[in-house]
Amino acid sequence: MVLSSEVEGDAARLGAIYAGMADQLSDDRPVEVSHLVFDRPVGWQGPETIARPACILAGGETTVRLSSAAKVGKGGRNQELALAAAYGLAAIEVMLVLLLVLLLVLLLVLLLLLVLLLVLMLVLLAALHRARRAWTWPS
Repeated sequence: MVLSSEVEGDAARLGAIYAGMADQLSDDRPVEVSHLVFDRPVGWQGPETIARPACILAGGETTVRLSSAAKVGKGGRNQELALAAAYGLAAIEVMLVLLLVLLLVLLLVLLLLLVLLLVLMLVLLAALHRARRAWTWPS
């Protein structure tokens, strides 16, 4: 799928957008093309959805903004875009790991609450058993 041959804009921002696209396509459900295609030509005859496996292509002129204090370094706009996309994908993976850890913690808390409830029930049953043994029928 060719998104566009005329992509323009900040390389870091576009890299983050492409990371989001890759994340959407990593699901097993199809992704609507209208969410991905930047400039569909009039009379578009392409597919309405994209499913895995998929390859998305885009071309154009991206830019990199340097601050006045930035030193001129190695690399360029393509490297900036690729690194921004990699950073975005890594951030998505870190979020998934954090969500899994949070889910694990919640499950452990739930398990602890269940154990406490079980202990409370056992204590109450023991108290009822002792009270039943101590109680005598009135004569």
